[in-house]
Amino acid sequence: MTVEEQAKKLAAQNKATESKISEIYWFPDEKEVRLVEVLDELPLQDSDELEVIYFNPEPDMPHQMAIGLVHPRQFKRLTLPHAWGTWETGRKLEIAG
Repeated sequence: MTVEEQAKKLAAQNKATESKISEIYWFPDEKEVRLVEVLDELPLQDSDELEVIYFNPEPDMPHQMAIGLVHPRQFKRLTLPHAWGTWETGRKLEIAG
């Protein structure tokens, strides 16, 4: 499974379990799945940096995973982790749900 395939699979699973996610963005990387999920009901962050949660690979998801949740008002306003690039490098994933 490629990183992109895993990103799409993870995004679809997350959208299926949390219907209030309005958008999901993938920040391409060769070894790690990096997603930002926009969630309307999320409280605003006090920090200026996107808080990211890291997950270890699993049998059906072999790549390291990192997910940041962001309120729509803070989308593109928080600083991404340095290795992720800029907000413009993110690709919106079209996920049914």
